[in-house]
Amino acid sequence: MTYALAKDAVTNVMEEEASGAAAASLREQLS
Repeated sequence: MTYALAKDAVTNVMEEEASGAAAASLREQLS
């Protein structure tokens, strides 16, 4: 149970970083 929660937390952080990087690159392309 604890392992699953930790894995979910890591996945959420990775997804947030990926979406943040995608948004940043998109802003660069539009500017």
